[in-house]
Amino acid sequence: MKRPLLVILSLLLLLGGVWFYGASDVMHELLRFPIWGLVGITTLFALNLIVVSFRLFRVLAHFGLHLPWRMAWKASVSGYVAGLFVISLFGQVIGRHIVLKKFGVGPVLIASLSAYERFSLLLISGLLCIWGSASVFHFSLVTQFLEGSSLVEISLASIVAFLINFFVARSKFEGDLLKRVCSFSNLRRFVEIAGITLIAQLFVLGAFVVGVLALQPDTNLFQLFAAAAVISFAASLPISVNGWGVREIAAVYTLTPLGINSSSAMAVSISVGLCSTLVVFLAAPFALKKESAPLISVDQDEAQNVMPQTAAIPEKREVEKAATWVIATASAILIFFQIHVPLEGGVISLNLADPFAILALAAAVVHLISAKSLPAWNVRYFNGILMVLSGLLLFAFLNGLQTIGVTQWAFAGRLLGWCVILGYISVGFLLVNYFGRQGCRRFVEAMLITAAIVVFVQIFLRWAIPFGWFENVVISYNFEGYAGNRNSFALQMLVASILFMIYSAIYVRAHKQIIFFGFLHSFILAGLFFSASRAGLIVGAILIIFCWVMKWADRKALLLSLLFAGVVWALPQLELPQMEVAHSVQVKRPAIQSGFSYEGSNTERLESIQHGVEMWRDNPIVGAGLGVFYARSGEWFDHPLVIHSTPIWMLAEFGLFGALIFGGAFVVISYQQVLTRRKIASRIVLLLLGGFVIFGAAHDIFYQRIFWLALGIFLSAKLPESRKEVVPNA
Repeated sequence: MKRPLLVILSLLLLLGGVWFYGASDVMHELLRFPIWGLVGITTLFALNLIVVSFRLFRVLAHFGLHLPWRMAWKASVSGYVAGLFVISLFGQVIGRHIVLKKFGVGPVLIASLSAYERFSLLLISGLLCIWGSASVFHFSLVTQFLEGSSLVEISLASIVAFLINFFVARSKFEGDLLKRVCSFSNLRRFVEIAGITLIAQLFVLGAFVVGVLALQPDTNLFQLFAAAAVISFAASLPISVNGWGVREIAAVYTLTPLGINSSSAMAVSISVGLCSTLVVFLAAPFALKKESAPLISVDQDEAQNVMPQTAAIPEKREVEKAATWVIATASAILIFFQIHVPLEGGVISLNLADPFAILALAAAVVHLISAKSLPAWNVRYFNGILMVLSGLLLFAFLNGLQTIGVTQWAFAGRLLGWCVILGYISVGFLLVNYFGRQGCRRFVEAMLITAAIVVFVQIFLRWAIPFGWFENVVISYNFEGYAGNRNSFALQMLVASILFMIYSAIYVRAHKQIIFFGFLHSFILAGLFFSASRAGLIVGAILIIFCWVMKWADRKALLLSLLFAGVVWALPQLELPQMEVAHSVQVKRPAIQSGFSYEGSNTERLESIQHGVEMWRDNPIVGAGLGVFYARSGEWFDHPLVIHSTPIWMLAEFGLFGALIFGGAFVVISYQQVLTRRKIASRIVLLLLGGFVIFGAAHDIFYQRIFWLALGIFLSAKLPESRKEVVPNA
């Protein structure tokens, strides 16, 4: 709350929209608002606050935590107060912790409660948004968006990956957990929470309806509710503070087709935002006043129905373990899926694992505050390294601020993007803290399964689409999975391959496991070949040869997966008898294999590196500042471009001073891993760092989430190492 960085981004979006649509016109519409309209909006949000507080009260009861109503009310309001200053999901965890910590409710459990509520909100608001989009626009536009964003494919692939991960490689803990969670009583509880969420959403939609009717009373009521559903869903996305900025843009985009001018739409959205904020501020003094804390009542029988319990571990820790398992497993599976939402003025890229990373960061921060101790890592001074890197990014941002001002790419993409990266690192801290070595192994298995499923789905679609089987499915030109570009996809496959090669020494002892995971690895390698990423292929070859020579991987398992990868790569591309399919299209061979980048792309990459070197020469010590190259790239290229080399990017925007700090951090981590090279975790970290350095020489990969997620897992607190998991000496 003391460092509200996201407020700047939200204000920029808001002020930019006001300026674009006419500040004087928007102000005129705001002054036209009748008192009854403002009172109506405020009243509806007050009712919404009561309903969502009741929802938290019921969620706590479902987890066996029977707090008095006033405590749930205090925790809910505290979460909303914190959410006014930072990303709402992060702020809710921090704010609720202030109230619930006195009852022994841990940060991980608070994060899981927030995720549970957010999932119900996403489900209800998403369904309402689809209905609203089909009503305001045309249903074909909704279908086109779903097809273009690959949401259907992503949903199916992630669900299949979860099911295979659970049924093939689940542990006893996971089996017990799912049995209890999938019980009829818990289904009834979720239906109850979804119903409460629906009521709360109707109050929010009603606030938008009242706002529009206050200015244009002749608007169609049915279409107005539909438009409000779209606006509310956009405002709930975790990309701004309390929805500011995004809500206003969505309001203009959605209300304009109903005959409402842009300035009126902006005025309605601003009024809704101000009234919702006013309600929180009015409730805060009454809800957050100090009082003696009553004892918490825990219903053990009901708690057992929600989460598993063992005699050796306290029930509260079991609930926290379950929450950690959800966060870590969801991160391992969803990290492979990136969606791109086209908006006016640009495209927003969202990774489906980002909300879980934010939850992990919030839980880690709360742990830091409550336990007054820093997370433990496998590297000495790693907390200090993260603090220094964070300070360096902030310094570079302020340095660039003097040259280019505040830009969305530098602030949201790089500075705040680093906060999300810290969240992915925090996933490892939580996982190892609660599950240790077994948690790391299950994390690896979830990633291997998901990576192979992504490759299989892409091969199947690219093979089937030319035959007219899926006419409405849109696939990318290059073989890039759901990562957004083939180099990012190649890096995903490399990380998964590293995990398999090091863990192959363990899986080889269980013949069924080595056959299954070796089969998965063959698909991962085939996906790497299909991507035609030259950097990915070079790094992959170096890593495989290194692991073979140093005996870091089981040679038989590696050889078999390589041979079968060739089969997986070749079979879909075999020449087929020429045949006639739908619309008399002659199909002979499906296009699955990507081609190598064309000469113009290579030239553009080299030019970006040359301009980066020139920028460093002009600012050799501290660099030009964060985001300066991207802001000026339009002067040299036809479109904004990044420097296609991570070291050159560091030199250009951080200078020699910053590059030495980044390089020194990598050297320190690598040196400490070399000293303990017999550890599985250390070998994975060394391969990750080595692959990162080689791959990064030709591409900007510093913000690739999967690298930091895997690094955080295997840099976490020292893992107990049994004889069964010691890798044979090289």
